[in-house]
Amino acid sequence: MTIFRTLPLLLVLSSCGDAKRDSSEPEGEAVDLVSMVDPFIATGGIGFGVGSAFPGAAWPFGLVRVSPDTADARGNKPGFHHCGGYHYDDEAIEGFSHLHLHGIGVPAHGVITMMPADGFETSMMTVAGYRALFSHDDEHAEPGLYRVSFDSPQVEVGLTATPNTALHRYRFGDAVAEPTILLDMGHTLPGGEVFASSVSLDPTTGDVTGQLTADGGLGGTFTAWVRIRFDHPVEAWGAWADGVESPTGATGVSTGAWFRFSERDVHARVRVSLVGPPSSVEDDTAVPLFDFDANVAAAQSAWRDSLSPFRVWGGTEDQRTQFATALYHTQLMPQVLSDGGQYPGFDGENHPDEGRPYYSDFSLWDTYRTTHPLYTLAWPARHRDMLASLLRMVEDDGGLPRWPLAVSDSGSMIGQPAGIVLGEAAAKGLVVSSDAVEQVLANAVGTGEKPGRPHQESVLERGYYASDEIGGSVSWTQEMAISDHALSLLADVHGDEEAAATLGERAQWWKNLWDADVGWFHGRLSSGEFLEELPEDTWEDEFIEGNARQYLWLAPHDPEGLFEVLGGPERAIERLDEMMIEGQLQSEDETYLDALYGTWYWHGNEPGLHIPWLFALAGEPDETRRWVHWIQQNEYKATPDGLAGNDDGGTLSAWYVWAALGMYPLAGTDRYVLGAPMFDRIEVHPDDGSDPIVVTRSGDGFGATITRDGELWSQPDLIHSDLVPASTWHFVLE
Repeated sequence: MTIFRTLPLLLVLSSCGDAKRDSSEPEGEAVDLVSMVDPFIATGGIGFGVGSAFPGAAWPFGLVRVSPDTADARGNKPGFHHCGGYHYDDEAIEGFSHLHLHGIGVPAHGVITMMPADGFETSMMTVAGYRALFSHDDEHAEPGLYRVSFDSPQVEVGLTATPNTALHRYRFGDAVAEPTILLDMGHTLPGGEVFASSVSLDPTTGDVTGQLTADGGLGGTFTAWVRIRFDHPVEAWGAWADGVESPTGATGVSTGAWFRFSERDVHARVRVSLVGPPSSVEDDTAVPLFDFDANVAAAQSAWRDSLSPFRVWGGTEDQRTQFATALYHTQLMPQVLSDGGQYPGFDGENHPDEGRPYYSDFSLWDTYRTTHPLYTLAWPARHRDMLASLLRMVEDDGGLPRWPLAVSDSGSMIGQPAGIVLGEAAAKGLVVSSDAVEQVLANAVGTGEKPGRPHQESVLERGYYASDEIGGSVSWTQEMAISDHALSLLADVHGDEEAAATLGERAQWWKNLWDADVGWFHGRLSSGEFLEELPEDTWEDEFIEGNARQYLWLAPHDPEGLFEVLGGPERAIERLDEMMIEGQLQSEDETYLDALYGTWYWHGNEPGLHIPWLFALAGEPDETRRWVHWIQQNEYKATPDGLAGNDDGGTLSAWYVWAALGMYPLAGTDRYVLGAPMFDRIEVHPDDGSDPIVVTRSGDGFGATITRDGELWSQPDLIHSDLVPASTWHFVLE
C-alpha cells in the first residue's frame, strides 16, 4: 500500500503560460447525468458502513418515495441495516411502502404498504403471509422508476412517482389464479409503531381511502391520509383489523385490505397527504392518471431539470456514475409537505403556505456541513424556500428545530444546526425576510421566549458545557460555537450589532475545553476541573458519534485559531498527518471490520469530513488535494456498498460533489477551501438564473497553479463573493 506524506511537499505556483490560459469552450455534449444515476448505490454495506439508501421511485424533494422494504428469506431485518427499508443483501420483499427517508441511521416511516398476491388468505394479515422472494437479476431502478419480478406469485411490479402520488403497475402472469393487491396500513420499518389506522372502499367511486397515525421510529407522531384508485373495477374485496377479518372496511390499530381483479394488468394510483384526506387521486393533471410510461417520462424530466444546475465533461464512467448518483441523493431530502395550498405546522394546525412550498425532514446535524451549502451554490431559489420553512417552524413552535421530521421536531442529535444553516446562507446572500429571525436571535442571546440551548444559564456563566450536566459535553460546546458564529453572521446581516458581537464572542468558547496537559479537547466539570482520564480512541460520554481524535478538529469556523491552540501550523500539520495516515492504514487493514467505526480519520460520519481540507489552510494545499483524491478513490464506489457510512440526507454524497468541484465549504462561514476538480470541465448554473461558475482542469498531480478569470490565484481559499455570481477557475495540476 502507499502511505502518503513522509516529507513536506510544497504547492507549485508559477507564472508559466498555463497559469494565464483560460479554458476554451467545452468540446462535445455534457454528460447526461440522469442516465448515469444508479439508485442501488449505497443500498448495501454492513454495520457502520451501511449507506441506508432506497432504490425506489421518487420525485425530486417529493413527499412520496415508493420503494420496496426487504428482509432476508426468514424475515430477519436488523433495524440499522433497514433505515431506508431496503438492504441489498436481502432476498425477500415485504411490500412497497410510500414514505421513506434517505440515508439516515434510524429506521423511520415505511408506511402505507402494498403487495401483489394470488388470492387472499388470513395469513396475509401479517407481513409473514405476503413476503416474497426476489432476485437482483429481475430488478431494475433508475430515477423515477423501480421494477421487479416475482416467481411466486408470478407478477411484475413497476413503480413510479409524482410529488404526492405513486403509480403502481402490476402485471400478473398466467400462473396467478386470482390477481390480488394487498394494502397493509399497519406496516412500518423496524422500531416504528402504528397507533391507529383505518381503511375503506367507496362503492360509488371505487376509491380506497385510509389513514394512519404512526411514530416513524426516529420520533415524532404524524398522521398520513391515503386515497387509491385502480384502473379496473374491484371484483371482490375485504378488510381486516388487528387480526380479525372485516368485510366492509376496518378501523383499529393495524388494519388492511385486499382487492381482487379479473384483469391481469392493473394500475393503482396512490395519493398521500400529511395535511388531510385527499379529495382526489389526481396530483398533476398534466400527467395521465394510469399511463405508466408517461409518468416515468415526467418523473425523469423532473429529475433532469433538478440536476440541470450541474454540467460536466470528462471523467471515467465510474466517476460520472458516482457524481450523478451523488447529486440524485442530495435531492431525496428534505420533502415538500405542502398540499392544496396548506402545510401541517409544528403547532398541530394547518397553515396557508402562501404559494411557497413547505419542507420538512431535515437531517440538519449532518446536512449543515455539505448539503445545505451545495443548495446555496446551485439551488439558491429552492434553498430560500427551505430556509423559509425552518423559520415557519420557529413561528409555529417558538424556536429552531434540531431534526425536523414530518410535523414535529424529533430532537435528534445535538447543537443548533438550523442556526448554522440560516447564518451561513445569510452570509452568502440568501436573506429571508421573517419576523422569526428576531426570535431566533433573541433565543440565541438568552432574551427570547425559548432557550437557544439546553442548560443555557449555566453555559452562559461558565462558557462551556459541563460534563456532569450533559452527555456529549465537548461535542455540545463545539457545535454551539459553530452555531453562534453563524448566528453572529445572521445578526450582522439583519443589523443587530449587539447580538452579532455577543454571539461572535461565544463562538470562541470551544477553546475553553482545550486541555493542554493531555493535548485534546476534554470534558470539564462544572467546578472547572478537567476529567482525569481520556481514552482518545473510543466513543466516550464526552463526545457524540466520535472520539477525541476526531473532535480535535471541530472548529471549521476558526481553523487558524485551532492551529494556534495546537501549537502553530507546523504542529497542526504533524497531527493532521497522524490523523490521516493512521486512518488510511486502518481503512486498508484487511483485518479491520468494515462494520466498525474508524478510530482515526473516518469518512463514514460527519464530525471529521472537513479534516483533509485543513492541510491547505495550514500551508500545504498539495496535501489537501492528495488526501481528497485518496478519499474519492477509496471511500466511494459505484456499488451497493459504495459509501463509507449513512448518507444522512445526502451529506456524504454532497461531499463527493464538492470534492469533484475542487472546493469545500467551511461550515458556518462564507469561506471555501480549494482542492482540485475531478472533471475536465464542470459548470454550475444556479437555479435563480445567475451566470454560471466554470471550473476546468488540465494535467495530473497534487501541485496546482490556479487562475480565477485568467488571473493567478495564490490563496488556498476563497470567500463566496469570489465565486458567485460568476467566475471561471482553471487548475493546472502537476
